[in-house]
Amino acid sequence: MDFKEKVAIVSGGGSGIGKACAQEFVEKNAAVAVVDRDAKRGEETAAELQRKGGKAEFFQVDVASRSEVEKLVPKIVSAFGGIDILVNNAGIQRYGTVTTISEDEWDEVLDINLKGAFLMSKYAIPQMIERGGGSIVITGSVQSVAAQRNSVHYVVSKHGLLGLVRCLALDYGKQNIRANCVLPGAIDTPMLRW
Repeated sequence: MDFKEKVAIVSGGGSGIGKACAQEFVEKNAAVAVVDRDAKRGEETAAELQRKGGKAEFFQVDVASRSEVEKLVPKIVSAFGGIDILVNNAGIQRYGTVTTISEDEWDEVLDINLKGAFLMSKYAIPQMIERGGGSIVITGSVQSVAAQRNSVHYVVSKHGLLGLVRCLALDYGKQNIRANCVLPGAIDTPMLRW
């Protein structure tokens, strides 16, 4: 594959699966917007990609914040000229059951994992339509189709992502936008080690 002249956004791009995606896109000649709320990791990833000759820029954003995401998309379009690919990868894992987690913990996980993908898609899709189409890839989990004990908010958020991607595929296929969800199992990343 060659992504020359394509622009990819990777949320959660500062580490783990997101960083690996950003590296792969740069190796395949795409320009990459590394989006992460962790400034240190995001800046390090973008700098590493640039040292390898890639076109990459870091954008510090909380994907759960509508105002931040709404401001982010024009910045990416200004920096790179458009948006062709969106990788909704930002996510966190917390543990607990319905009776042991707090409402704040529930909101944190659902906001980052599910609402973040909704917001990133909401504001990126019009730019993709303007360019004639694009591709959205959502990082779900094996927990999108199954469940494990002591992870209720994570499991519910990942089930929601599968529903979101199905709706995106149906609603925007006629605008030449593909939407897919990948369902990785346990991957050796900083989130898993945490």
